Amino acid sequence: MQVDHTLPEQVAALFAQIEREQAGRLDLLINDVWGGDELTDWSTRFWEQSLTDGLLMQQRAVHSHLITSYYGVPLLIARGRDW
Repeated sequence: MQVDHTLPEQVAALFAQIEREQAGRLDLLINDVWGGDELTDWSTRFWEQSLTDGLLMQQRAVHSHLITSYYGVPLLIARGRDW
C-alpha cells in the first residue's frame, strides 16, 4: 500500500487496513520517514537553499512522524505494548 505519511487520511487508511487484515495486530512500528533528499542541494550552504524546500522538508520529517505515531501507536498499545 502506497501511503503519503504527510496526509492523515492516507495514514489512517493504512492503519485501518492493518486493523482489518491483521485483527488489529501491530507488533512493531518503525517510524522512519523523511523524503528530503530531492529537496536538498548538498553542495549549497543551508542558508542559501530554498526556504520553501526547507520548510517542506521539516513538514515531511516532523509532521509525518507525528501523524504516523498518532494512528499507529494505539494498535501497539492495544497489543500490550504500553510505554
